[in-house]
Amino acid sequence: MQSESQSLERHLRRELGRPLPRVGFDRELRERYRGALHGDHKLARMCYYLTVLVVAVPSLMLAPALMRTPPAFLFVIDCAAFGLVLPLCLVAAAADFLPLSRRFVVVVQVTAMVVFWLGLLALQRGARPYHFYLPPELVNIAVLFAAMLCGFPLKRMLRGIAVFTGLNILSEWLSDSPLQAFYMDALLITVLGLTAAAGAFFMEVLQRRLWLAGELAKLTACTDPLTGLITRSEFNHRFAEVLALAGRQQRPVAVMLMDLDNFKSINDGYGHIYGDDVLRRVGTALRDLGRRPFDIQARYGGEELVIVRYDCDESAAQQMALGVLDKVRQAELPQPAQSAAPRVTVSAGVVVLVPDPSTRAADALRVADDLMYQAKRAGKDRYLLARGAPPAGLTPALAGV
Repeated sequence: MQSESQSLERHLRRELGRPLPRVGFDRELRERYRGALHGDHKLARMCYYLTVLVVAVPSLMLAPALMRTPPAFLFVIDCAAFGLVLPLCLVAAAADFLPLSRRFVVVVQVTAMVVFWLGLLALQRGARPYHFYLPPELVNIAVLFAAMLCGFPLKRMLRGIAVFTGLNILSEWLSDSPLQAFYMDALLITVLGLTAAAGAFFMEVLQRRLWLAGELAKLTACTDPLTGLITRSEFNHRFAEVLALAGRQQRPVAVMLMDLDNFKSINDGYGHIYGDDVLRRVGTALRDLGRRPFDIQARYGGEELVIVRYDCDESAAQQMALGVLDKVRQAELPQPAQSAAPRVTVSAGVVVLVPDPSTRAADALRVADDLMYQAKRAGKDRYLLARGAPPAGLTPALAGV
């Protein structure tokens, strides 16, 4: 049976391995991707917005002089730039950071874009009585720039490019421009629209593939490939977080460190490939034991495994330990070629504690490790439980024989 992490890894590898890139994900990946875009990358998007703002404001101030705007029309340009363009862009960008529904944010951004484009079109029309030519391709560039600022997804970008390109060409057709000038403007607008569409497509593909590669790297770094449990380094990180949370809320935490009994004999008698298969089957059996957000199952090292349960008192810890021992005994093991399958059991040390500011993860694990080896010396296939606050005040009690 595949774990959730293994299933996710399979999806990620399948998407990265496609010979032709695409801009659509299965539902599982699509939700994670959207969450990453709208949650994890807020700081990066904020830096991007600030950079654009630093570039845009001087551009708006210098553009009239560079385009030799008639003095009579200069006031209109300034009002449009600082009374319409800049405020609309800021509103559309700010909506992306406010705690609003995604649908409402989309409505705000699309409305801002439409008003923005209509305002630029009106500005273009209003410039003609002053014998001032505002190129339509410049209008298209401004609209596309604002759309990228809002972070529109690819489908909305492509639809917007098609609509704005068509309407700009229609606007030029209805104007009094000479036919040759119309053809030239229409060609430039079309080329600009196609270039923007191609750029938006390849940027979207690149962004998605970078996200896929990053997710796969994070997943393989924190998941043990043999057992499907989390790795030692990931366990250290999560365990420290659970202890800190339990200390703030004064809730008990149970730590169960276990070691497979006689695993060296299994490797020597059946081969290391078979031993790996045993570890894989035991890992599969343990993965289904924890379903709560702060439950942890990890491969601690070699044939050592560790389980952590948040808000787990002594009675619940004993039930957990008995269940784990029974689960391992009943694990479905591969059948060797010419002999019976070995009996696999574990010896474990269990610590139940309510952390305080002086509690260290290493202390709890050290006590659990000592109890685990005491359980081995006491006959194996059992656990020892300690209650208290490590490293002092722990009272061992033999159980689970």
